[in-house]
Amino acid sequence: MQAANVCPAIEIPVKLDDPVARISAYLRCKLGLLRKRADRRHSGFASYIAFFRELLAGPRSVGAVCPSSSYLAQAMAAELDNTDDGLVLELGAGTGSITSALLQRGIAPERLVVVERSTALAAHLRRRFPAVRVIEGDARQLDELLGSDRGRVGAVVSGLPLRSLSHATVNEIARQIHRLLPEGGVFVQFTYDLSKSSGCADMALNRARTRVIWKNLPPARVDTYIQAGGKFMPLPRN
Repeated sequence: MQAANVCPAIEIPVKLDDPVARISAYLRCKLGLLRKRADRRHSGFASYIAFFRELLAGPRSVGAVCPSSSYLAQAMAAELDNTDDGLVLELGAGTGSITSALLQRGIAPERLVVVERSTALAAHLRRRFPAVRVIEGDARQLDELLGSDRGRVGAVVSGLPLRSLSHATVNEIARQIHRLLPEGGVFVQFTYDLSKSSGCADMALNRARTRVIWKNLPPARVDTYIQAGGKFMPLPRN
């Protein structure tokens, strides 16, 4: 006669007449669950450590006081079509909050390409998402970084702190995004400035919708743009 599985999380069927084996299997199960929980906690803790190290090294390049919340990350991921076969390009992934949400959304790892300028954060992302292609590089050089994949990009998701970057830098990033996206391609950007555009409204993209995520700290607005296929227009100085 077979006992019910002693551990629903791990398939270890054990005979009723073997108490030693049952106890051993149960302990192995509990140890496995504890390891999984520790791994999840370690991943979250490691992300916070990586974020605050980067914040101390260069506050302006981070542009935030804490990592993006799951509320913000999920709101951005929800703007994408998870059935499309084009590449999803994520800019400024940081510790991977939005990356994680994109994968949970159903974006296959092989469809996701992450560009992160920080050496430390790029290494953190590779450890956290080994199946995702992580490129260490500058978003102003997307043509060069993507190589033959330039024509495969169908959507761009950005966590870049555009408001804290120079006008020239934002213009070049905008130009790169405009070149990459096909007509009808989607660009998603968030901003902490709820009263202004995220800095990309004038680059031949049409803002399709906007949504404020009040549960984020601080509250953030998610702007979704559609590539209009028109001529690129440099962003005016604010």
